[in-house]
Amino acid sequence: MIHLSPGRVLSLIAASAIAVGSAVAQQPVPPTDPTTSSPAVSPAGASASGTCEHEKILALAPSDAWLIAYTEGFKTLAKNPVVMQISPSAEGLTALLTALGETFDGPCMLAVGGTPSDPVSWRVTVAAQTMLDAGEAFMRIGTDIVPAWDRTPLQRMISPLEFVDDGQYGYLTLAGPVPITLTIVLRDRIAFGSSVVGAAENWANHGEELAGFANTAEFKRIVVDQTGPIGVLLYVNLRSLIPLAGDPLNQMLPNLFDAIQLDTLESIALVLPSAGTPDTVRLALGVRDIEPGVWRLLASAPSGTTLARAFPANTTLFVQGSIGRASEIMEDIKFFAATLDRQITAEYQRERQEFKREVGLDPEGELLANITSAWAFGMPGDSDRTEPALLVLHLEDKSAFKRHLHTLRAAFQLEMKSASYRGVAIEQAQREFGPFMFAVVENLLLLSQDEGTFTAAIDAMLDQTGLDRTGPFTAVRDRIGASTSKYVYLNLAELFPCSKADDEQEAARCAEAVGKAGKAVGLTVIPHDRMIAIELVSSDATPEGAIALLWMSISESLIRARHLSARTVSASNVKSFLVGCYMYSRDHKGQWPESLDVLVKDELTTANLLRNSPYTGQPTPSGGSYYLYRFIANPKSVKNPSEEVVISEPAIHDGGAVFGFFDGHAEW
Repeated sequence: MIHLSPGRVLSLIAASAIAVGSAVAQQPVPPTDPTTSSPAVSPAGASASGTCEHEKILALAPSDAWLIAYTEGFKTLAKNPVVMQISPSAEGLTALLTALGETFDGPCMLAVGGTPSDPVSWRVTVAAQTMLDAGEAFMRIGTDIVPAWDRTPLQRMISPLEFVDDGQYGYLTLAGPVPITLTIVLRDRIAFGSSVVGAAENWANHGEELAGFANTAEFKRIVVDQTGPIGVLLYVNLRSLIPLAGDPLNQMLPNLFDAIQLDTLESIALVLPSAGTPDTVRLALGVRDIEPGVWRLLASAPSGTTLARAFPANTTLFVQGSIGRASEIMEDIKFFAATLDRQITAEYQRERQEFKREVGLDPEGELLANITSAWAFGMPGDSDRTEPALLVLHLEDKSAFKRHLHTLRAAFQLEMKSASYRGVAIEQAQREFGPFMFAVVENLLLLSQDEGTFTAAIDAMLDQTGLDRTGPFTAVRDRIGASTSKYVYLNLAELFPCSKADDEQEAARCAEAVGKAGKAVGLTVIPHDRMIAIELVSSDATPEGAIALLWMSISESLIRARHLSARTVSASNVKSFLVGCYMYSRDHKGQWPESLDVLVKDELTTANLLRNSPYTGQPTPSGGSYYLYRFIANPKSVKNPSEEVVISEPAIHDGGAVFGFFDGHAEW
């Protein structure tokens, strides 16, 4: 019996996903039973016969696979900026994808089924389009693809590949502790491989078709309301994996696993559009039920983008969401809190009852239940301006809001200063509750701390010059789903002002990135039957560009954070070495050690701490100390201990290095 740890299983999944990729886009298809052989409506991109290339390939993916990775072509994947950004070795991965693309020049798929762990019983299936005959394809696998694999980090993460060609069949083996051998055959310009004994031979000789993933109700839910051909698809069926991870997660984070309802999460699918297709990028979360709690909080009632009319045209960030009633959000929050700690909700109920006794108003059942069903938040101005945000609430009942406000004023003795702007009554809170301003315009409640932001919102509404009238916003809005429950809009052209770059080269790179991403992007949450879709929409370019731009921004922050974290670790190491030096000197009549290796010998520090780089976690090539040490033969000669450097890093990182001083302190 073969045993694999959850970490090993997840690393294999991640490596497989990077090797092949994933994403999808299709026309609306009504749900079908998993056993149905064909959908009632053919997906977008179908030929006159009702099939298309991606259907042929995905039909070969077993319907019970727990991992499916599909791409419309390895050459396209090799040019994907996101894949290159996340790759541990972009150069090595590009060489592998190039070798694969020269052999398999069309859609390709990897599927893994069976039991993921304890005992391991994996069923691996691959399929790819090729214009080559079997002999030429097998030769390239052995001479180009296998060596390219062995030069990538994937080989070290998983295991080496071995390939044998007997003339009729090819045998591709993933060596290592859990060897998996695929029998590969070619038919109708498709290379098909399976680890199931006899499956590839039967497919080649008898044309046996599989109950493929493309015909399941799960797949139809993933691609519902999508248009355009499939680009890349990564699908993970969590029904087999969640139990594997549930116990470790619950041990590390008690109750959090249940609080975020991971047990109801059944699948995850990442969907990217076809290359050059201006369509949406989708993350589809398959859930068993959308009940009170985190999933209903995420997939609330449809909201549209109607509140955008209250935001000035120069708004660069706009977020809108909705709920059936404002009090429903409290039900979801209470469910979440009660799962973590029931005392939290008990305390809330006591506070709620006390508030009603003292104020005469139930904050949840009366106030929140009648105020709003939709909300929006926006940040006006460009990236260099710091104007306060604007909050807008859609009032369900204006008269109820005024009654409740009157009650709250009397109970808390709220001091309000009244004013007027263009005929709109404005209230400004005083004392410790302020300053903030609010006003009701039509059925919208506007709130802000800044007078300029506030009056600009009123102008936008009265003059009908709001964000909803701008070109970038409407270009994004017109492409989002009608049932959107959450919507985030980003004006990339304003958030990343390329004209303000430090030099021409940086400005050119910025302009190229923004050009690929589009002037603006929108992120939406769209609930469907047993599925929540999180979609990224670009105003005038392919979403991959927007993802690349956002990923570059995030990755720079992550790199920065990683350097700061490593800097902190390094400073801690240096301080511990200094402490070790002082302890050594105490036992050696004030003399410091001749080298830091002496601290390891005397067990005053560890070899790993001394030799491994805090930035890479790897030991130095020479096997010696990572840190530089300056031996002072006569410690009594040191006149300024706080300025005398004795330990330092060997290289500059992010513009500086960590130094340790004779008085025991360390600084960057």
